[in-house]
Amino acid sequence: AVMRATDLALRGEVQGIVTAPLDKAALHAGGFDYPGHTEMLGALAGVPTTMMLASDRLRVVLATTHLPLRDV
Repeated sequence: AVMRATDLALRGEVQGIVTAPLDKAALHAGGFDYPGHTEMLGALAGVPTTMMLASDRLRVVLATTHLPLRDV
């Protein structure tokens, strides 16, 4: 689904992609070697990516993804 959505966006058939949490074990079991779909999206699109969490009152863009706090 992530690959299909990315392809549709790159071809201009959709204007954006919204994702939900992804089962990382399923991603890895499917043969994909990404820490999460944020990195997968970046690789498929060939561009840097940023993860944003949003609600009606707040939008937060993460400074890091999939990085232990002790490594920050």
